[in-house]
Amino acid sequence: YNRYNYDILGIRGYRDHIINLLDVQNVSTPSNSHPIVLIVRRRGKKRIINNFDKLVNVTRELCPFCLVKPVYFEDYTLKQQILMSLNASIVIGVHGSGLTNGYWMKPSSETHPTCIVEFIPYRYDCRPWYKNLAELLD
Repeated sequence: YNRYNYDILGIRGYRDHIINLLDVQNVSTPSNSHPIVLIVRRRGKKRIINNFDKLVNVTRELCPFCLVKPVYFEDYTLKQQILMSLNASIVIGVHGSGLTNGYWMKPSSETHPTCIVEFIPYRYDCRPWYKNLAELLD
């Protein structure tokens, strides 16, 4: 028994409805030649990445053709967050609300792959929300 039952069409439909309502559906497509990698920062003292700057630098070294952008999503309007996520090929962050923006990413395809990378804090009991979200939205 799975206590979390999802209406896949409802979740996808709501996402598409909001994107259409904001008139941003055709604004972007993740780029294969210059993928955008969003690395989500968090304010506060819980669930932070202690070596955040190193993570950003190593990501840039591993993918010199990528545009690696550290972001505090809370600094942006909802529309700006949606636009950033629609453009992103990869969203990286620690388990938390910032990864919810993965909801707005384009579905992964062979021509335009997208991905969410979730860090789960050591000994932190959390449910696989973002894994489920990624699977529901392709």
